[in-house]
Amino acid sequence: MCDEGINQNVKGNGNTLVAGNQMISVSKLTSKLPSVLGQMLPALGKVMYNPGSTAPYVSPEVPYTIEDKISHNNLKTYRSWVDEYGEYGKTVDSIYEAIDDTKAGSRKKAFLYLSTKYLEVKTRVLREVRDQGVVGEDIEIIRQKADLIFEEVVNALKVQLAEADLSGIDVEDFDIGVNVIVCHAFINCRVLEKVPER
Repeated sequence: MCDEGINQNVKGNGNTLVAGNQMISVSKLTSKLPSVLGQMLPALGKVMYNPGSTAPYVSPEVPYTIEDKISHNNLKTYRSWVDEYGEYGKTVDSIYEAIDDTKAGSRKKAFLYLSTKYLEVKTRVLREVRDQGVVGEDIEIIRQKADLIFEEVVNALKVQLAEADLSGIDVEDFDIGVNVIVCHAFINCRVLEKVPER
Protein backbone atom coordinates (compact mmCIF):
# COMPACT_ATOMS: atom_id res chain seq x y z
CA MET A 1 0.00 0.00 0.00
CA CYS A 2 1.36 3.41 -0.96
CA ASP A 3 0.64 6.50 1.10
CA GLU A 4 0.79 9.42 -1.31
CA GLY A 5 1.23 11.85 1.58
CA ILE A 6 4.75 10.59 2.39
CA ASN A 7 7.69 12.25 0.64
CA GLN A 8 11.06 10.57 0.62
CA ASN A 9 14.09 12.76 0.89
CA VAL A 10 17.43 10.97 0.76
CA LYS A 11 20.65 12.96 0.68
CA GLY A 12 24.17 12.61 1.93
CA ASN A 13 27.68 14.03 2.00
CA GLY A 14 29.65 10.86 1.27
CA ASN A 15 30.12 9.97 4.94
CA THR A 16 26.56 10.28 6.26
CA LEU A 17 23.27 9.53 4.58
CA VAL A 18 20.05 11.12 5.73
CA ALA A 19 16.87 9.22 4.93
CA GLY A 20 13.80 10.89 6.35
CA ASN A 21 14.72 11.62 9.94
CA GLN A 22 17.37 8.90 10.26
CA MET A 23 21.10 9.46 9.82
CA ILE A 24 23.27 6.54 8.79
CA SER A 25 27.04 6.79 9.09
CA VAL A 26 28.52 5.14 6.02
CA SER A 27 31.88 4.69 7.76
CA LYS A 28 30.22 2.91 10.69
CA LEU A 29 28.28 0.71 8.29
CA THR A 30 31.37 -0.28 6.30
CA SER A 31 33.46 -0.83 9.44
CA LYS A 32 31.17 -3.72 10.30
CA LEU A 33 31.80 -5.41 6.97
CA PRO A 34 34.73 -7.71 6.20
CA SER A 35 37.51 -6.23 4.10
CA VAL A 36 39.96 -7.92 1.77
CA LEU A 37 42.41 -5.07 2.35
CA GLY A 38 41.83 -5.43 6.09
CA GLN A 39 42.99 -9.04 5.75
CA MET A 40 46.07 -7.89 3.85
CA LEU A 41 47.42 -5.71 6.67
CA PRO A 42 48.00 -8.40 9.33
CA ALA A 43 49.39 -10.76 6.68
CA LEU A 44 51.81 -8.08 5.46
CA GLY A 45 52.76 -7.30 9.06
CA LYS A 46 53.79 -10.91 9.60
CA VAL A 47 56.13 -11.08 6.61
CA MET A 48 57.27 -7.64 5.53
CA TYR A 49 60.16 -7.47 8.00
CA ASN A 50 61.52 -10.89 7.02
CA PRO A 51 64.64 -11.11 4.90
CA GLY A 52 63.67 -11.76 1.30
CA SER A 53 60.32 -10.00 1.53
CA THR A 54 61.61 -7.27 -0.80
CA ALA A 55 63.03 -7.56 -4.27
CA PRO A 56 62.93 -5.52 -7.46
CA TYR A 57 59.36 -5.89 -8.72
CA VAL A 58 57.96 -5.98 -12.22
CA SER A 59 54.20 -6.29 -12.38
CA PRO A 60 53.05 -9.20 -14.51
CA GLU A 61 49.90 -7.21 -15.33
CA VAL A 62 51.31 -4.12 -17.04
CA PRO A 63 53.38 -3.76 -20.24
CA TYR A 64 55.54 -0.87 -19.03
CA THR A 65 58.13 -0.13 -16.36
CA ILE A 66 57.54 1.51 -13.02
CA GLU A 67 59.71 4.39 -14.24
CA ASP A 68 57.35 4.85 -17.23
CA LYS A 69 54.37 5.03 -14.84
CA ILE A 70 56.10 7.53 -12.55
CA SER A 71 57.15 9.74 -15.49
CA HIS A 72 53.78 9.55 -17.24
CA ASN A 73 51.99 10.78 -14.11
CA ASN A 74 54.73 13.23 -13.06
CA LEU A 75 54.88 11.71 -9.57
CA LYS A 76 57.63 13.53 -7.67
CA THR A 77 57.19 13.69 -3.91
CA TYR A 78 55.92 10.12 -3.59
CA ARG A 79 58.36 8.63 -6.07
CA SER A 80 60.57 7.50 -3.20
CA TRP A 81 57.58 5.67 -1.68
CA VAL A 82 57.03 3.74 -4.91
CA ASP A 83 60.76 2.93 -5.06
CA GLU A 84 60.80 1.79 -1.42
CA TYR A 85 57.42 0.09 -0.97
CA GLY A 86 57.20 -1.20 -4.53
CA GLU A 87 59.82 -3.78 -3.66
CA TYR A 88 57.17 -5.61 -1.60
CA GLY A 89 55.27 -6.32 -4.83
CA LYS A 90 55.92 -10.07 -4.93
CA THR A 91 54.99 -10.36 -1.26
CA VAL A 92 51.73 -8.49 -1.87
CA ASP A 93 50.98 -10.70 -4.89
CA SER A 94 51.54 -13.81 -2.74
CA ILE A 95 49.19 -12.55 -0.03
CA TYR A 96 46.50 -11.70 -2.59
CA GLU A 97 46.88 -15.25 -4.00
CA ALA A 98 46.52 -16.79 -0.53
CA ILE A 99 43.39 -14.74 0.20
CA ASP A 100 42.05 -15.59 -3.28
CA ASP A 101 42.51 -19.29 -2.47
CA THR A 102 40.09 -18.99 0.44
CA LYS A 103 37.77 -16.40 -1.11
CA ALA A 104 37.83 -16.32 -4.91
CA GLY A 105 37.93 -12.90 -6.54
CA SER A 106 39.45 -11.10 -3.55
CA ARG A 107 42.36 -9.59 -5.49
CA LYS A 108 40.01 -8.31 -8.18
CA LYS A 109 37.68 -6.88 -5.51
CA ALA A 110 40.57 -5.13 -3.75
CA PHE A 111 41.86 -3.67 -7.01
CA LEU A 112 38.39 -2.44 -7.95
CA TYR A 113 38.05 -0.83 -4.53
CA LEU A 114 41.43 0.89 -4.88
CA SER A 115 40.52 2.06 -8.40
CA THR A 116 37.26 3.44 -7.03
CA LYS A 117 39.07 5.35 -4.27
CA TYR A 118 41.37 6.81 -6.93
CA LEU A 119 38.45 7.80 -9.15
CA GLU A 120 36.70 9.49 -6.22
CA VAL A 121 39.79 11.56 -5.38
CA LYS A 122 40.57 12.30 -9.04
CA THR A 123 37.00 13.45 -9.72
CA ARG A 124 37.01 15.75 -6.69
CA VAL A 125 40.41 17.25 -7.57
CA LEU A 126 39.42 17.80 -11.22
CA ARG A 127 36.15 19.42 -10.13
CA GLU A 128 37.96 21.75 -7.69
CA VAL A 129 40.49 22.79 -10.34
CA ARG A 130 37.79 23.30 -12.98
CA ASP A 131 35.74 25.36 -10.49
CA GLN A 132 38.73 27.72 -10.29
CA GLY A 133 38.41 28.31 -14.04
CA VAL A 134 41.40 26.19 -15.08
CA VAL A 135 41.08 24.68 -18.54
CA GLY A 136 43.11 21.95 -20.16
CA GLU A 137 43.23 18.22 -20.61
CA ASP A 138 42.45 16.06 -17.59
CA ILE A 139 45.82 14.32 -17.84
CA GLU A 140 47.66 17.64 -17.56
CA ILE A 141 45.77 18.51 -14.38
CA ILE A 142 46.37 15.01 -13.02
CA ARG A 143 50.10 15.39 -13.72
CA GLN A 144 50.14 18.73 -11.88
CA LYS A 145 48.25 17.25 -8.93
CA ALA A 146 49.66 13.67 -8.98
CA ASP A 147 51.32 13.86 -5.56
CA LEU A 148 48.24 15.37 -3.96
CA ILE A 149 46.01 12.71 -5.54
CA PHE A 150 48.36 9.91 -4.46
CA GLU A 151 48.48 11.25 -0.88
CA GLU A 152 44.71 11.59 -0.69
CA VAL A 153 44.20 8.00 -1.85
CA VAL A 154 46.58 6.83 0.90
CA ASN A 155 44.76 8.94 3.49
CA ALA A 156 41.30 7.81 2.34
CA LEU A 157 42.34 4.18 2.63
CA LYS A 158 43.86 4.75 6.08
CA VAL A 159 40.66 6.40 7.30
CA GLN A 160 38.49 3.61 5.92
CA LEU A 161 40.63 0.77 7.26
CA ALA A 162 41.19 2.44 10.64
CA GLU A 163 37.48 1.95 11.28
CA ALA A 164 37.57 -1.75 10.36
CA ASP A 165 38.04 -4.55 12.87
CA LEU A 166 41.80 -4.88 12.87
CA SER A 167 42.35 -5.85 16.48
CA GLY A 168 45.83 -7.05 17.21
CA ILE A 169 47.59 -5.17 14.40
CA ASP A 170 50.40 -2.85 15.39
CA VAL A 171 50.14 0.78 14.29
CA GLU A 172 53.44 0.42 12.41
CA ASP A 173 52.14 -2.55 10.43
CA PHE A 174 48.93 -0.66 9.68
CA ASP A 175 50.65 2.49 8.47
CA ILE A 176 53.38 0.81 6.44
CA GLY A 177 50.95 -1.83 5.14
CA VAL A 178 48.59 0.78 3.70
CA ASN A 179 51.55 2.51 2.03
CA VAL A 180 52.69 -0.80 0.54
CA ILE A 181 49.18 -1.63 -0.73
CA VAL A 182 48.74 1.78 -2.41
CA CYS A 183 52.19 1.64 -4.02
CA HIS A 184 51.42 -1.86 -5.31
CA ALA A 185 48.12 -0.52 -6.70
CA PHE A 186 50.00 2.35 -8.36
CA ILE A 187 52.44 -0.04 -10.03
CA ASN A 188 49.53 -2.23 -11.16
CA CYS A 189 47.72 0.80 -12.57
CA ARG A 190 44.85 1.05 -10.08
CA VAL A 191 46.02 4.45 -8.81
CA LEU A 192 46.85 7.32 -11.20
CA GLU A 193 46.76 7.04 -14.97
CA LYS A 194 47.80 4.19 -17.24
CA VAL A 195 50.77 4.66 -19.50
CA PRO A 196 49.50 4.74 -23.12
CA GLU A 197 50.47 1.73 -25.19
CA ARG A 198 53.22 2.43 -27.70
